Amino acid sequence: MKDIFKPFTKRIYSYRSKLADKKITANEKAKEKQNLLAAEIRHEKLFGDADPKKILKLEKQKRRLEKKIVSEEYRIHELKVSKLLTISRRKSLYGMSFVLPWIIGFLLLFLYPFVQTIRLSLGEITNIQNYTIEFRGFSEYSKILFEETDVLFMLLDVLKNALINMIFISIFSLYIAMLLNRKMRFRGLFRVICFLPVILGTGFVMQQLLSQNITQSSMQMVIDFILPKEIQNYIGPKVTGMVVFFLNRLTVILWHSGVQILLFLSGLQSISPSLYEASRVDGATEWENLWFITLPMMTPMILLNLVYTVVETFNDSSNDIIAYMQKYAFSYNQFSYSAAMGIFFMCFDLLLVGFSFLIMRPFTKNIKS
Repeated sequence: MKDIFKPFTKRIYSYRSKLADKKITANEKAKEKQNLLAAEIRHEKLFGDADPKKILKLEKQKRRLEKKIVSEEYRIHELKVSKLLTISRRKSLYGMSFVLPWIIGFLLLFLYPFVQTIRLSLGEITNIQNYTIEFRGFSEYSKILFEETDVLFMLLDVLKNALINMIFISIFSLYIAMLLNRKMRFRGLFRVICFLPVILGTGFVMQQLLSQNITQSSMQMVIDFILPKEIQNYIGPKVTGMVVFFLNRLTVILWHSGVQILLFLSGLQSISPSLYEASRVDGATEWENLWFITLPMMTPMILLNLVYTVVETFNDSSNDIIAYMQKYAFSYNQFSYSAAMGIFFMCFDLLLVGFSFLIMRPFTKNIKS
């Protein structure tokens, strides 16, 4: 990665030097024009009729030229003196090289369908063969907000699940990643086991499991093993319901923590061991290392995992909103309503992602500073 941009540096340098030469020539012409304006102003004041409006106009032109000359001289100095690829520029180029495939995929595969979805949400298909859309305004959005109350309840349920998943999955993933980061036997095997649910829990596989009620039957076996009928009758339905809710939530956490564990593990491995060695020399405990080294250094990765968990929860195959949109689109042929529902659902998702950024912003700014 050290010399990945070396073939392009010579071309960029020659382009910058040519651009600097052009700017120098243009700046010299601007200085000549400035001198002519100054001479004209002096001539008007000494030998002319001393028209105030004309003198004021000439002085304004002169000031504009002065500002332009100063800014161009700063730009020329930057082009000639500044380094071609500083560390920050290299990091920016590395980041762009990783983001570029996504940007290309977004422009080629996602942008056009997204624009068409917005068009469809604001209109109605009058001719499906020629895909003719007649504009109807925000009627479908008002229907979602004021008529279909079930949609808002489903959205609130998704929001509740997303908030619960954000908290518990992040804590659980960080804890497991810290365990897997320690030196121990069969560490690679344990890492593979923690990532297996991500492979097995892909969309099609998860849909097949849910359609056959395998997860519900297996959970019922676990509940019957942990809480036999005698204990359930003794502790009562409320406590039993709380235990069942906890076990169901634990299953969701185990199924959806693989990627987060991997991200936290990469973040933990990027923390310099010298920080922990210095803190131990000063007498810091493991608990103090967690709060004053690990968590502050992991805040960018915590933010990334929060955003990933929100997006994954909203796009989960078991999400009622997605099934609701598919039913209205392909069973009832209400494509406009389904498109409006998708846009509304996406805005809801973006609001929660923005909320995550807002919460984590003070911590990430402290790390950068």
